[in-house]
Amino acid sequence: MTLDPLKLNKKDFQPFLEELAKDHELFAPVRLVEGVSVYRKIDPADEIDLDASNPQKPVKEVFFPQSEAMLRFEKVGNRHKVTSTDEVKKPRGVLGARACDIQAISLLDDVFLGKEYTDVYFLKKRQSTLLVGFACNHPLSTCFCASTGGGPFAREGSDLFFIDLGESYLVEALTEKGRALTQSKLFVKASEKEIALASDLEKKAAERSDARSPSRGSKRNWTSSWRAASGTASMRNASAAGSARFFAPHAIALILWTRL
Repeated sequence: MTLDPLKLNKKDFQPFLEELAKDHELFAPVRLVEGVSVYRKIDPADEIDLDASNPQKPVKEVFFPQSEAMLRFEKVGNRHKVTSTDEVKKPRGVLGARACDIQAISLLDDVFLGKEYTDVYFLKKRQSTLLVGFACNHPLSTCFCASTGGGPFAREGSDLFFIDLGESYLVEALTEKGRALTQSKLFVKASEKEIALASDLEKKAAERSDARSPSRGSKRNWTSSWRAASGTASMRNASAAGSARFFAPHAIALILWTRL
């Protein structure tokens, strides 16, 4: 159950990041010199790209990187010590993720946190990560989130949800993780006028999104079929990855596993 909406002035966004960085590793969209926006580990002073509707590379890479260290081998005398690198040493925070990206993470949950196979590397990252979702006030003409059961203001999966009001953000705390962060004095109670503005922005974004989406009558079946198909295919890949991890070649220093 959400609390009453709060407000965070944009001038206080940087102090909010600094407070969050005391206990979390932060990830957010960053625009590269090539003009591509990607999720990267940041310091509070880094320039975050929150204006882009969606980065070209998804937030998935924060949880499921293309390559990562999985095992470390150390030779001590005549013995070999093997250490897993699945531990996440510090809580993590992801900022600026749009609803479609957060919904996509739920599909990964179905695959990698399933009954038949659990990817401990994904699991540890998922459990230790706070998701700060951002609403899409202006969905692009190419967006189709409404066709997959989502929407530009879909809140499911977010711990905190930010709505851009211009000079400030309307903030909704959706989980215990999110509510703990809103205890900061930087957050104040939103006014009725600000709540009404956010509601109007949500309504207009939904109208734009619905107008560009295929028939809603087929939405549920299309989404379910896609989830089932992608889950089955990915489960096979995941099982293969698990086997490959177990039978990884011997190494002395470091193994890097490339996830395709």
